[in-house]
Amino acid sequence: RCKKIDLRCFTDTTLGRCARCIAVGAKCSLFLPDVETQFTSLEKRKKRLALARLEAATAQARVELLEVED
Repeated sequence: RCKKIDLRCFTDTTLGRCARCIAVGAKCSLFLPDVETQFTSLEKRKKRLALARLEAATAQARVELLEVED
């Protein structure tokens, strides 16, 4: 779609689709090669892992706070 109407394609790596197409609700003809798809999967995994670590740290801080309050 972007190539047809001479627009620059902005890939949303989390969805693997063109952000412009998503914004206007158009059918996206973008195809991410397997390498890029693997990269986005790795990116998602890293972010999920970082989130899990933050949640664990928050839980630990809550436990420590409860121990002090007792």
